[in-house]
Amino acid sequence: IDNRTALELKDTSACILPGIMPLEWGANNTMPCTWAGALFAALKFMGEAYTYEQIMGMSGACYRIAFCEVWDWSALDALVAFSYDVPLYNAIGYKPVWACRLDKDDRNTERRRIVADILRGKPIIAINLRVAPEWGVITGYSDNGKTLYCRTYFDADQLNDNKDYLETENWPFLITHFGEKHEKPADIEILIGSLRALDNSFEAPPRDGYFQGKQGFEKWIAGLRNNSLRSQTCPQNDLDRRFDVHLSTVYQLVDARHCAAVYLTECCAFVSKDISALLMEMADTYRCFAEHLHAFKEELLKIGVSCFLGSDSGKAMREKQAILLESALVEELKSVETAKQIMKLLENQEDSDVKNDTIIKAVFNDVNCVYEYTVTRSAPEKADGNTIVHITSTSPHEEVCLIEKTYGQNDTELHRYDMVRSYLQSIPQIYQIDLENKMVIKEDLSKEYAPGQHYDEDNEAGLLVRKSYQAILQSVAEWHIAFWERGDAFEKIGLDWRLETKENLMAHISMMEKDFKKYKRKEEAGKIPKVWEGEFAGTPFRFENHITPEQLGYFTDALERLKNEYGPLVESRFHTGKSITVIHGDLHPGAVNIPKVSDKTIKFDGLQAVRMGLPTEDLAMLIALHIETDKQRAQPLLDFYYRCLCEDVKDYSYEVFMNDYKISVMENMFFTIRLINRGIYDFKMRDKAIRAFETFVLEGRV
Repeated sequence: IDNRTALELKDTSACILPGIMPLEWGANNTMPCTWAGALFAALKFMGEAYTYEQIMGMSGACYRIAFCEVWDWSALDALVAFSYDVPLYNAIGYKPVWACRLDKDDRNTERRRIVADILRGKPIIAINLRVAPEWGVITGYSDNGKTLYCRTYFDADQLNDNKDYLETENWPFLITHFGEKHEKPADIEILIGSLRALDNSFEAPPRDGYFQGKQGFEKWIAGLRNNSLRSQTCPQNDLDRRFDVHLSTVYQLVDARHCAAVYLTECCAFVSKDISALLMEMADTYRCFAEHLHAFKEELLKIGVSCFLGSDSGKAMREKQAILLESALVEELKSVETAKQIMKLLENQEDSDVKNDTIIKAVFNDVNCVYEYTVTRSAPEKADGNTIVHITSTSPHEEVCLIEKTYGQNDTELHRYDMVRSYLQSIPQIYQIDLENKMVIKEDLSKEYAPGQHYDEDNEAGLLVRKSYQAILQSVAEWHIAFWERGDAFEKIGLDWRLETKENLMAHISMMEKDFKKYKRKEEAGKIPKVWEGEFAGTPFRFENHITPEQLGYFTDALERLKNEYGPLVESRFHTGKSITVIHGDLHPGAVNIPKVSDKTIKFDGLQAVRMGLPTEDLAMLIALHIETDKQRAQPLLDFYYRCLCEDVKDYSYEVFMNDYKISVMENMFFTIRLINRGIYDFKMRDKAIRAFETFVLEGRV
């Protein structure tokens, strides 16, 4: 088995990987992050000499903080709000292979994959193996994989004297395999990835109800000061749960920041003196923070749940905790700024090792000719965080301008460009994609194209966009045709989490309902402004808020309709690949680029949300929320799109198409609510969604 040549199996119906260490929280709270602890145990068995602190540090999980307003233990999981696995697997040189929420019918293939990995001497990381949803290690199997064995954090009281593995009790809902091994990046690149995770996670938006970074601290502090959560009417089990979550969050935070201090101190060995000084500044801050928080934790243990009661002493104790966390947040934000400074210095340090005029060959296919371009990076321009590079060609073409974009941890769009370009040409010309270094060089559309966001402006660009509505919709139809019922594309991109099961879809709708209730409370309490004005891309705007109680009721109506009508599509359409496609996913007008001359094609940009979906999801975003919301004007556009689609697509009836559009309109209504809850008071878009609901879903009732 790989390097473990001493193990030879003639009968492969069972295989146990011997000597994987037990996992436990322990008296000293040893390795309390179960994801990092499970990885440490698996990597140690595989002969990979990483410490627990290094795993926490390289992944960026050492900077994590997550909180949910219902005070739930799930917020403690390392991956619940941010993908710290991405920088970690890149750092250790493995490609992760995930299996997520598999139905019973889909588990046989995964069992075979588990068996194959165990036979190769590779443990598997998974969550929810025994007792509760925490991470552990699959350590072996018997009966050809029907029975699995594991190490988890819940094993201690069940282990025999030999500390033999226990059988799994549940089918895990997340599984990670150690896939192909590749060359590990340089230490500096790993450090940059870690610090980038800190920067990105501290400003990241909520995910599935979990607040992270700065917002995580703020929600935690607000929860401590919310006396209604500690009133005499609160059930005792709620008080106990909140205190336990609070204490556990403190435990995890102490451990994480201790790991940050250790990891950053180690990194001083391979950086320059000025960077080393900044790293030590961060490490000292985290070390001091961890010590203060540890003392605070010990005080909590002595006092117990009484500090969560509604008494004056309980209130005073919670206020003391809130003040401590506020001061911690100030220090955390300083560390984020220091991290940004360090990343800039590190990137300059890397650049100084490379010639200023780095030459890259990029090949561009033009009809039957192949031209070779030389890309120079000397004296690059900057625009919107991207680098503008100039191209000199050996072809008769004139010099053109390209965009070079380097992605951080969230490189989804890069992979979407790579996939989409093999199916259609209505995206910017891609000159070069480097998936390993997360970099793309693509055509710059800014000079020869007008972005569709000018659709309602009384200028040359606005007129061009309005004249191009049918051309835009024809291009949208061509996009959807290219992916229509394409199983190969669906396999590459996978189903959205919300569409994997009916239960997931109901959870997604429940989150929309929660967003709406939050918004409605603020609207009824007068906390939503009546006017929102400002300037966007040099154009002033003014949005007025005139929503009525009846219109608020439309959202409740839409939720009930979605629950009844969307669910049946999961199995009948998404699980069968019937009458679905790969959609753009964020088809607002700004993602549509219209050529200023007629001999060029319309091109779509901003591919970060590309996913499987109903074709009408793109139409609802483009038409209902933006260009033509009222049915009288929108219906001819929809009919034109449908005719274009049906030139190549069969067995997609007009009745089904229009019902899909109504579902998409209702779902997009809640997109506008989510924006408002984030402080983007686009009442104009909300009101367009409401009007589309009135005229398409309610039809003659209004």
